[in-house]
Amino acid sequence: MSLDLQVLINGLQHLASARIRSNLQIVDTYIKAYYLPETEYIHWARAHPAYTKSQVIGLINLVASMNNWKRKARVELVEKIEASDL
Repeated sequence: MSLDLQVLINGLQHLASARIRSNLQIVDTYIKAYYLPETEYIHWARAHPAYTKSQVIGLINLVASMNNWKRKARVELVEKIEASDL
């Protein structure tokens, strides 16, 4: 999916404004976060303040569902995100 987005960004390079390209880069970063290991999501959330807590929690819930995380691990991670100052 990230490769598809890169092709789109390259195709729109001459047509799209810089703002749209930067927004597409934000989307690309979010897509790449899908492939992070379970232990990296707190660090990733702190390193990328452009994403809201609800966006990070949505990503975690999606990844947990797709990768069959244990419920306890998902709930603990979501609680850490909700309690943190992102």
